[in-house]
Amino acid sequence: MADTSWQGDVSVFAFDIVGYSKLTDEDQVEFKGTTEDCLEKASRKAEKIREQEWTSWADAGDGGYLLMGGDPRKALEVLEAFVGLIERHNNKSLPKYRVELRYALNYGPVYSENGRLTGSAINDCARLLDGMTRYKESTGRVVASGAYKAKVLEFGQVLEGLFSRLADIKDKHDNAHEVWNVRKLPGYGREPAPEDLHDPR
Repeated sequence: MADTSWQGDVSVFAFDIVGYSKLTDEDQVEFKGTTEDCLEKASRKAEKIREQEWTSWADAGDGGYLLMGGDPRKALEVLEAFVGLIERHNNKSLPKYRVELRYALNYGPVYSENGRLTGSAINDCARLLDGMTRYKESTGRVVASGAYKAKVLEFGQVLEGLFSRLADIKDKHDNAHEVWNVRKLPGYGREPAPEDLHDPR
């Protein structure tokens, strides 16, 4: 999944392992292996993505970014399959081997630079993941950028209540960016706490 030939707009499904830096080296390898195996299986479940669209994987150590061309709703298909596989793993594992993750979705441009993929699609998604540390309970949360939500709606209807507006996050230039909570029942995500929701006043 490491094709770096793409240049253009993509959907990004990203995740990181909660508490990764506190794990032993052995457990980091174990947890990464589990998540990569589940991602491979989840991608197979959404086989049309591989058959019809460009995909690539950008590793980030404590997680990574699955980049997908085409219909942005495919990222939600992979997300749901992936969450189901992680839950299955956790249900049959001892507590110390249960993987806790948080997730982000974005849409935007990527390009190849020095043999690796970069661009605002990845950078803004990383900002979404970093911003989740402000929540009291980030494990299992799914957030999306305003760009991703808008692109999904261009492609058709989504479940009512799938997206709910969260407080904006600001980048290093003090620019505000929309953040949306993503939740499907049954499926994935968490109910946003009232204090996390966007107040336009």
